[in-house]
Amino acid sequence: GPEGGGPPAPPQAPQAVLSALREANAALRARARQYDDDVAAVEAKVRSRDEYLAALSPLLQAASPAARSLPDARWVPASWLRSSLALLREAEVGPVPNGEIRCEHGKADPAKLGEMRLVSPAAWRRMVERFGGGPELDTAGCAVCVRAALRTRRTADRTAQLKEALGQALSSPPSEEEEAFLVPKAFRAKWAKWRNEGVADATGE
Repeated sequence: GPEGGGPPAPPQAPQAVLSALREANAALRARARQYDDDVAAVEAKVRSRDEYLAALSPLLQAASPAARSLPDARWVPASWLRSSLALLREAEVGPVPNGEIRCEHGKADPAKLGEMRLVSPAAWRRMVERFGGGPELDTAGCAVCVRAALRTRRTADRTAQLKEALGQALSSPPSEEEEAFLVPKAFRAKWAKWRNEGVADATGE
């Protein structure tokens, strides 16, 4: 035995092995902390989304189906609203993209009425607080675009009426009281073709 008659020293692991064990334990503890942080973050997001839905649902119900009668309601894109209510992550939903439903005059575009939904002002504030975005579009809409659409509609209606009247005149013989005009057969055939195909302007033919 060793000098002095004492017990032998316990075997010691090599320093490299001890260092490796300490590093492995530290990495394991770090992964455990990261896992706990990830779980806490997911739970916080779930609570946040539950709170968002709980707050938003009655606001949406209050605005529908009578939303159009609310003078201070706000427009949002219908597709975005569906994504918002589907509990997707904020990064997937994105900000409220009201630029998609805004006309060139900065108002709600009447031509995109089928792509929009009205929500109450309180619901709008909730959405913007959570997701951001905009701009805010009220129910007033764009009077300039509405007038332009009405003019286009009236012009189209008049064009259709004139085409129908001319088609009838070309396809029926004149009465004795009416003044008759001779029309080439080739034009008459072309006119029937244009009318059937819905050609609005035949001047380029």
